[in-house]
Amino acid sequence: MKALVFAVILFFICMSIPSSTAFDNVKKSSMPVSNGNTLYVGGSGEGNYSKIQDAIDNASNGDTVFVYDGTYYENIVVDKTINLIGEDKNKTSIDGQGNGNVVEIYAQLTTLSGFSIKNNNNETLRDGIVIFSNNNIVINNKILNNSIGITVWGINNTFSYNKISENFKGLYVLNSSNNIIENIIYSNEGFGIDLGMSTCNIILKNEISNNRNGISLSYSDNNTISYNFIWNNSEGIPNYKSHNNNFSYNHIFLNEFDGIDLYESNKNIIYKNNFSNNRQSIKIYGSDNNVILCNNFYHNRLNPFFQKCNDTKWEDNYWDRPRNLPKLLFGLKGYFGLFPWLNFDWHPAQEPYDIGI
Repeated sequence: MKALVFAVILFFICMSIPSSTAFDNVKKSSMPVSNGNTLYVGGSGEGNYSKIQDAIDNASNGDTVFVYDGTYYENIVVDKTINLIGEDKNKTSIDGQGNGNVVEIYAQLTTLSGFSIKNNNNETLRDGIVIFSNNNIVINNKILNNSIGITVWGINNTFSYNKISENFKGLYVLNSSNNIIENIIYSNEGFGIDLGMSTCNIILKNEISNNRNGISLSYSDNNTISYNFIWNNSEGIPNYKSHNNNFSYNHIFLNEFDGIDLYESNKNIIYKNNFSNNRQSIKIYGSDNNVILCNNFYHNRLNPFFQKCNDTKWEDNYWDRPRNLPKLLFGLKGYFGLFPWLNFDWHPAQEPYDIGI
């Protein structure tokens, strides 16, 4: 037990260094900074452009392109370091009409803010925003009715205060690292957030609801998923061959099937989460050396279940009510997973943990 506690403490010390930096970056990146000129789109004054792309083409690195309210039927390419700012995200729209990705960002250190980015949902799988570069900020936008709301190929990008809805996938992070994600993501047909082959990303303070999967990880290691509300999805957080991830301080509730599902995923830490009113709080298959520590389990229809797993550690969790005896957990073992097997939480908590956000 001492070794387990030491390992968890060491893990959180290591994880807290990038997490603290991440919080600072989110705060610092809330407002764009510009030392250049401002170009205007959609206004009535002299020198205003009628198309966003024309203004971008005539901008220089460090400039701001400010877009007045209206609907702009364009497919935008940002290949310069600029601030692209809409007047009001509810009234300033870029409509891709299904003709291509609505906004593609190739330049680094670009800020995109204040737009509704929409109408690219067709069989050609076009996206609302595609990031091909690093150190960009996408903040305070509405992204809806695209095949994929945002696709990310890059590092150190920040996505915050966006509303992402009614896409097939909400936010797709592919072969990318050290991105920060903090949004409201709901009513997407497929995934809310999908991480594929991506490492060291920070997913925090999201509200994720009414998607097929809330947050999905595949071949994605060393990510931090913390302080999120994940509810009313088909699956809360499914993981496929994803290792060394940290799931902490999340509220995971009212999901149709599993709260967290680990499939061939090793050495993950599930710490201080609320699991309530899911069909099954946690399901683990073919996964070794995972730690489930100090969580609250309330009114889930089925107990956690494990199959073909080695060295799963259940410690100090609260199980619906105070318990004087160890909590017994049933699973299956053996090569084909056919033999009954037991795990124990030897020291269940006597009262629920305060897991506030």
